[in-house]
Order: sequence, then C-alpha cells, then structure tokens
Amino acid sequence: GKMAPVMLGSLLLGGASYSAREYMQVAAIIGGTAIVSMGKKKGGSSSSSAMGVVYIVGSLVLDGVTAGFQKRLKAETAKLGVKPKPYDFMFWTNLFM
Repeated sequence: GKMAPVMLGSLLLGGASYSAREYMQVAAIIGGTAIVSMGKKKGGSSSSSAMGVVYIVGSLVLDGVTAGFQKRLKAETAKLGVKPKPYDFMFWTNLFM
C-alpha cells in the first residue's frame, strides 16, 4: 500500500515518470493486499477502526508528499552539481515536518 502514495507524490511533486509495467506491479500488490485484508475477521469497535483508517490515510499522504519533495530536491541539487547525502534528507525532512 505505501507504494501508491509515494508514486503519486513523485509524479505530482517530483516530476517522475513510470512505465506501464511499474503501474501494473503497484496495482497487483495493492489488489493482493486488499484481498488478503478483506479475508480477515474484523475486531474492535467501529470508532477505533475509523480513527485507525484516518491515521493510516494521513501517514500515506505524508509519505507521498515527502517522496515527491525529496525527488524534486534531488533533481534541483543535481542541476547545481551538488549530491546531497541521505543524512541531509533526513535532517531537513525531520526539521520541517
């Protein structure tokens, strides 16, 4: 499930492009995950389940935004001839989020 928002964030914010095969792979993984998840017995109250869904959706949206911004930042710094280290991304991402 995490691949879809990251892919969407990279498309919208990072200017990425993906092949049809990559889209099909993500769709297959999401479909398989949904089938397995629907087969499990439900437990817990509906209010806690709804709040859990809200937290999961929020987390996925932020993952997508972060990936898109990092991809765009990497492209912009490459134009300037600078290669940021992974720790640079972690520092600035954690500082602003």
